[in-house]
Amino acid sequence: MAVNDEMKVLEMQEKPETPVSNWAVPPFYIYSKNDLPLIKECLDHGCGFDAPGNLAHYLTETSALHAWPMPAGRFDIGSLDSYKEAQIRFS
Repeated sequence: MAVNDEMKVLEMQEKPETPVSNWAVPPFYIYSKNDLPLIKECLDHGCGFDAPGNLAHYLTETSALHAWPMPAGRFDIGSLDSYKEAQIRFS
């Protein structure tokens, strides 16, 4: 993800091989009421149903999207192994 000085998202990619920045994007999104119709439009353009980042990526091209820094750490749970690791780490 790339942002400008006002934290407007300029570029968003779902799990890029080569990230454009050190920003990580946990799937915590707040959309406005005006963005709701864009969900179907996004799906109609092939964004897929299984990754919320696909919608955010699409919205960077159609709406104003802003980032909000979250100071605490995150743990990406994308597989059974990473889920088990999180259980060990946080129990």
